[in-house]
Amino acid sequence: MNIEMSHKWLVSLSVTLGILILLWAIGSALAQEPEILLLDEPTLHLDINHQIEILELVKCLNRERSLTVLATMHDLNLAALYFDRLVMLNEGRVVAEGLPAEVLQQDSIRRVFGAKVRVEEHPTHHTPHIIVLPPGPRGWPEGRAPR
Repeated sequence: MNIEMSHKWLVSLSVTLGILILLWAIGSALAQEPEILLLDEPTLHLDINHQIEILELVKCLNRERSLTVLATMHDLNLAALYFDRLVMLNEGRVVAEGLPAEVLQQDSIRRVFGAKVRVEEHPTHHTPHIIVLPPGPRGWPEGRAPR
């Protein structure tokens, strides 16, 4: 096995172990029949298909078992897609709370994260979808900047 193949194998193994450990942790928590499931960045370091798998599982647990789920998330688009209510914090203080459309506003995102964004409606789920607007001359090519 050459070095490139070894690296790919280790990365694949790492991702597989990461998702298995996360599923084991969720399963262990569920074995105790909780009313609330607390998740700290459940999609961190996962590729998009594993992020979706985990969030679909969490959504299913919420709906089918009436399990309350509290999760910290930095991916605002995934939070808007998978959670009915959001709370935006800044330095431990609540900045906004409510439905994703109420919380994920351009001004609050700029104020809390210091990022220039545009918030649009997701084309199929009708939730907020955040588009990052890169700063400076290396941002959008001439004539291609979002309006």
